[in-house]
Amino acid sequence: MAAARAAVEHLVGLGHTRVAIVVEGRTVPSAADLTAGGLAPEDGMTSSLRLLGWASALASSGLPVAEELILRSRYEREDAHRVTVEALGSALPPTAIVTTDETMTLGVLDAVRELDLDIPSDVSLMSFDDLPWTTILKPPLSVVAQPVQEIGVTAARRLLRRIEDASLPPEFIVLRTSIELRGSTGPVPARSAARR
Repeated sequence: MAAARAAVEHLVGLGHTRVAIVVEGRTVPSAADLTAGGLAPEDGMTSSLRLLGWASALASSGLPVAEELILRSRYEREDAHRVTVEALGSALPPTAIVTTDETMTLGVLDAVRELDLDIPSDVSLMSFDDLPWTTILKPPLSVVAQPVQEIGVTAARRLLRRIEDASLPPEFIVLRTSIELRGSTGPVPARSAARR
């Protein structure tokens, strides 16, 4: 949740007021549920927690948590592409997009290419997962980097401890992420700023 919040805060700091999120899950909470506190961090799956962080950042910045900015997709690159094309083709499109994982990111990139838009001059993009291909794009992708190796080591250690002593209670462990700023995020496009 905190990582998504930090990603959105970065975009808001660049002047974006219409920040969309492409999230896997047709049944993720609505904007009304998010603003009413209908989801607690311990209740959700990863995509829902990232959605909660997105909403929290917008609300704390005094921006509306708008339903049309929650781009719900099946867990398919093609569907992420579809919902992004619809949003970017709307009368009031987002000026920035946050994606919750690699599959959603690839769909957004497909949509941006299809619409012949430029990142970040037409739309800024921030993704989760610092995968090797994110640095070879032009421009390189700004990402929320997760400590993948540390996640694996921590999980293995906890599993071995539970195997040795099955009476140990489950643990909730949070590992720190980092924001890797590259070229895919920038100020609000001039034509979008003029419409605000």
